[in-house]
Amino acid sequence: MKKSIITLLIAASFVSLTACESKEAKEAVQAASAVGSSVTASEAMASETPEMAPEDLGYGDPEKTGQQLDEKFNNGWEFHSAGSRDPEAYDAVQKFGPTWIYNGKNDSGETFRLIYSCGGGSLGSGFGIYSPGFETRYSKEHPYEFVITNNGDYLRRNYVTKPEKHPTFDQLGNRISNTTTAGFKRYADINYNLIADVSVGGITDDNTGTAITYTDPRRLVDGELGNRLAIQGMSFTENVTDWSHHDAVYGSYVKDPNTYRDELMALFQEDAINKNILENTHTYRYSVPAVISDPASEKYFRNGNICDLVY
Repeated sequence: MKKSIITLLIAASFVSLTACESKEAKEAVQAASAVGSSVTASEAMASETPEMAPEDLGYGDPEKTGQQLDEKFNNGWEFHSAGSRDPEAYDAVQKFGPTWIYNGKNDSGETFRLIYSCGGGSLGSGFGIYSPGFETRYSKEHPYEFVITNNGDYLRRNYVTKPEKHPTFDQLGNRISNTTTAGFKRYADINYNLIADVSVGGITDDNTGTAITYTDPRRLVDGELGNRLAIQGMSFTENVTDWSHHDAVYGSYVKDPNTYRDELMALFQEDAINKNILENTHTYRYSVPAVISDPASEKYFRNGNICDLVY
């Protein structure tokens, strides 16, 4: 399945802040205020993503010494450099920088694609896991799609990672969120009172036993995804609970509260929720080989990190 990575715009670009309340700090507060934030100078400085020196960023066009602008390897991986000419990858590379893609199948035979970019594009960096099966199991189109902008903002489209009392959105309605692959669903009555928060499951990193966490690939930190994908590969498990019956009853309740209220509330008793999780949770397993399992890939990166590119 060929799908382009999401297009996101950031309303304001925050300037770097110094340790004191300098002119730059005041300008950052003004920029925040312009997009509706009440951030103080100290808060703005505390949340700043430091600029990185060019030599630390680790991305750029590969040299012409045996490298190609785009190359597919024998282990399911492919690489698209900053100079990509591949029509399927070009737009994503322009937005998110040089990109590694793995195409494979899970234990049920469903195709999936893992995408990991190295940043430096017009938007920032991106990480995603895609499968046609996701579209049948989740109500949102892009449940495992993540972006870290060039300003260090974490963005995720069309998916609530965890219910928030006061969620934060950018000007285009994209949720500013954390970067884990855990997911929840929220049900509320017609007066907006909470009925229940339920887990829809999600993807769990088999190595840690917790949700996969995506951090800025420009950090080039050992143990994070760019390093693990390079030399270890990774496996992960998707556990997803089917709440379609609850959704159907909830839809009827919204149309006719008096008739369906009792039936709906019975479904969200603790015992009923636990029974649904036990009987309607399905498991899918995924395995991604190390990039270096095909030695031909090693000419594109160094130091055990697929985003420490040779250029």
